[in-house]
Amino acid sequence: MRRILGAAAGVLSVAALAAGMGGTAASAATVVSRTEHFQFVGVSATSSRDSAIAWGVFAAGGTINLNTGRIRFHGGTFRAIHHRTGATTQVNRKSCLLLSVEHGTYRLAGGTGKYRHIAGHGTYTSRVWAVLRRTATGRCSQSKPPRAFQQIINARGPVRGVPPALRHGWARPARTVRRAG
Repeated sequence: MRRILGAAAGVLSVAALAAGMGGTAASAATVVSRTEHFQFVGVSATSSRDSAIAWGVFAAGGTINLNTGRIRFHGGTFRAIHHRTGATTQVNRKSCLLLSVEHGTYRLAGGTGKYRHIAGHGTYTSRVWAVLRRTATGRCSQSKPPRAFQQIINARGPVRGVPPALRHGWARPARTVRRAG
């Protein structure tokens, strides 16, 4: 179970990152820096792939590999490199409910395709909830896969280098049009 929790924490940390920093300078037309939000969701303690959604400067859906930090959206990939700044884990011995929370920072690197010029950084919070299995003696198991597992990683920070074709109005408040009558 420690291996699963360690992997989950690492996965959460890595997952909390998204976008990419290209080695080439972006043109002035693509240099826009606004807040991008990322959310990564997983329901398996043994899988390294989670669902990924981004919104803010651009909207995209895809996957993240929690082992490598590689985020894959339509048209390209980028990598999120994380640095954990704090973490806590609690286990309720009666219910065997585990809650693990991790905080940290990330930076974006290694963009390809449409994301080759994306650069950014920010903060993340990852949360893991798991219902642990019990041992033969009734204790919460630290070595078996949990009965239930959920992880949610939320990250946010400024990004730049997004091509105009990917940008949309999510980062700005929507105008409401009212009709008379």
